[in-house]
Amino acid sequence: GLPAVDWNAKHKAAQVGNEQLWDAEDALRKAKRRPGTLTSLPLVEYEGNYEHPGYGKISFRAEGDRFVMKYANHTERFEHFHFDTFHIPKQTGVWPYMWMDGQATFRVSAEGEVTAVQFLGVEFARKK
Repeated sequence: GLPAVDWNAKHKAAQVGNEQLWDAEDALRKAKRRPGTLTSLPLVEYEGNYEHPGYGKISFRAEGDRFVMKYANHTERFEHFHFDTFHIPKQTGVWPYMWMDGQATFRVSAEGEVTAVQFLGVEFARKK
């Protein structure tokens, strides 16, 4: 005896709202971008396996002119954002963590060694 609900319309409206929110967050992130910067090291120096006790393992690989991340069962292409920060280009629905910024910032020691990557709000330590 309850009134009918158009669930498809409700979900579509929510999706449009989410996309507007993500676009606004993306615009804020890009406003903070420092264009024209370079990475501290050649791209291959960031390659490697990283680990977090709660979030598991993540890896980054240079594949030609692409920088690819593998995390859980997801593979994503990253682009240089600024300094030692890379990001997943505009969210396409493939990356499941839409509420996260999709940025990876690498920590480089005073000796020029990549020691960790900040991703999903946590730090993954580099594994030898």
